[in-house]
Amino acid sequence: MVLQLKWRHQFQFAGYYAAMAKGFYRAEGLRVEVREGSPGQDIVQELVSGRAQYMVHNSTALLACAGGAPLVALAVVFQQSPLALIAREDSGINSLADLAGKPVMLSPTTEPELVAMLRAEGFNLNQFQFQLLPHSGNPEDLVSGRVAAMAGYLTDLPFYLEQRNVRPVVIRPSHYGINFYGDTLFTSRHELEDHPQQVAAFRRASLKGWDYAMQHPGEIVELILRRYPGRLNRGQLLNEAEQMRRLILPDLVEIGHMNPSRWQHIAQVFSDAGMLPGRLDLGMFLYHPDRPGGGFPGWLAPVSGVFFAILLLLLLFNWRLRHAVTHRTVALDRVNRNLQQMLALKEKAEQDLVVKEQQLRTIVESVLQGLLIVAEDRILFANRAAAEIVGCDTAEELLAMGWIDNFIAPHEHTRLHAYLQDRLSGKNLPESYVFEGVRRDGSRGWVENRAVRIEWQGRPAVLVSMTDVTERVRLREESIRAAQLASLGELAASVAHEINNPINGIINYAQILKNALVHEEKWCDIAGRILKESDRVATIVAGLLSFSRSGAAERKTIRIHDILEDTLVLVRTQLQKDGICLDLDIPETLPLVRVVPQQIQQVYLNLINNARYALNQKYLHPCAEKRLQISCQLQDDSCLATIFYDQGIGIADQDLERVLAPFFTTKPGKEGAGLGLSISCRIMQDHGGDIRIESRNGEFTRVVTILPVN
Repeated sequence: MVLQLKWRHQFQFAGYYAAMAKGFYRAEGLRVEVREGSPGQDIVQELVSGRAQYMVHNSTALLACAGGAPLVALAVVFQQSPLALIAREDSGINSLADLAGKPVMLSPTTEPELVAMLRAEGFNLNQFQFQLLPHSGNPEDLVSGRVAAMAGYLTDLPFYLEQRNVRPVVIRPSHYGINFYGDTLFTSRHELEDHPQQVAAFRRASLKGWDYAMQHPGEIVELILRRYPGRLNRGQLLNEAEQMRRLILPDLVEIGHMNPSRWQHIAQVFSDAGMLPGRLDLGMFLYHPDRPGGGFPGWLAPVSGVFFAILLLLLLFNWRLRHAVTHRTVALDRVNRNLQQMLALKEKAEQDLVVKEQQLRTIVESVLQGLLIVAEDRILFANRAAAEIVGCDTAEELLAMGWIDNFIAPHEHTRLHAYLQDRLSGKNLPESYVFEGVRRDGSRGWVENRAVRIEWQGRPAVLVSMTDVTERVRLREESIRAAQLASLGELAASVAHEINNPINGIINYAQILKNALVHEEKWCDIAGRILKESDRVATIVAGLLSFSRSGAAERKTIRIHDILEDTLVLVRTQLQKDGICLDLDIPETLPLVRVVPQQIQQVYLNLINNARYALNQKYLHPCAEKRLQISCQLQDDSCLATIFYDQGIGIADQDLERVLAPFFTTKPGKEGAGLGLSISCRIMQDHGGDIRIESRNGEFTRVVTILPVN
């Protein structure tokens, strides 16, 4: 036997594919061929001629039945019709009234449901109230703007348009009180009379297939792709399955259910539109599973005189009853129409809500700030900008991370958790704050948050606006660093002016005394000491000027020994004063490095000062452990490591990972700005190197600077 489909293979006919694949037809002893339809094909003629025993059609089969085709409706699959007019949003069409004067593509002969909707609203297709074009079946006519609206199925055309970046507007007959059935399974009167058991078996197996398809849409999609490959891809088939669930309503209505009153209503709509002459008797059109022949009996038994007399007595009562029922039916029909209109308005409102939601989502996804909604430390919503800030490719990937801790530096957890809880409890907090974040690849950055308490899905939550301020923090560091160097330059110039002239005089006078007292050994030695110390002061001043002069940005190929020596000139006296022993291990055979000497000198000076501070905090008086060890060694023949080791107060574990962060310091407020190590780290990275810190609280600190060799 042959089942004739109304269109080409797609998920629209999933139940019949499932019945074949899962063996439901075979279990009923049936061998079934599913034959796809084609454009322009008369599927009713295929059934009537006997070339097919079953077909899939819609409510317009009523018109064929009225024209003499012996059709029998076996089971309704689509409780709601998928047929609608689909328009472009940018065409300005939101209702049927907006179609006036615009090109519309539909076929009155194959889509009378839409014609009935138009006529119910006062449109006359023969008066050219709009530009009626024959249906091409090509959605590109709508995409290109050739037509402003076209007839199409809700299961595929809106999805196709959205994939082409065209926003659809859907005008359904149900919006205007016309609520037809969709796809329905039919057979012929001859097939039902000749093979009633076979018809019942085919119906049972088909409905069982539809139950299975609705419960396993993904499996049936793969089946269609494998056995019935065609014009639709996996995404289109899955969308079709999702849309069909809203039309079949398997969770509310038993698949296959038919309401005779609703069929009568459909016939009445066609009649009111002038498409169905006279009154159609649905007795032979609707299948009744509980009767052997499916419809009303085709024979009438003789009626005895006794029953005829009784029938005459009942006629009057029946007439009165019918009269009352007619009035009640009219009232119920009026209520039904009102309900249909209310449902149409509700559906339109829901569609408008969906459109507004899509517009709002577009705005949210387009803003440059990252947006998060957080409750109970979990991320409930994120936009694309937030995902980019934390290094994720998509918002879905960020949501999968779940906990906010995954992109917050560990030392910030306590502070930000407290902020979140306080804000949820309604406490007053700073509107914005900056924290150090961890990107997906492990790199660090700085993020500014602005947060406000909201209600989300019926519970308190926090809406967070995120901005990546890593570059702003870096520029601030550079600005402070530049200001420090400028101040140091001014100080150096002042020192040069205030000290160089007097020290030159001291040096000259000491030399004169030494020359004059050459025969007085004691006084000559004193003059020599004055001369030596004065030279040392002049050397320190020269080193300070060299460290801060404006041409310091030029890179030079230089020995690391020279940079260390220039640095120690500035601090050696202070180390001796503090009672700190200095151990140097700088091999003469080390390779050269290409650096900005003054910048590397700044790094070394900062590390030495940090070590001096740590040693002075731990040891108040000179001792063997109050010692700074500086050594250099070659690593992997490509990097030069300079190591600064002290046994001072060390660094606490909770502070170790953020000592390189800008503005963090463990020193008292007036003794440190928290920028020394941050700027030093930036300098080393600019030179292609790095800084590594090891420490144990109360025991030691070991800082290693890495520079590539020349």
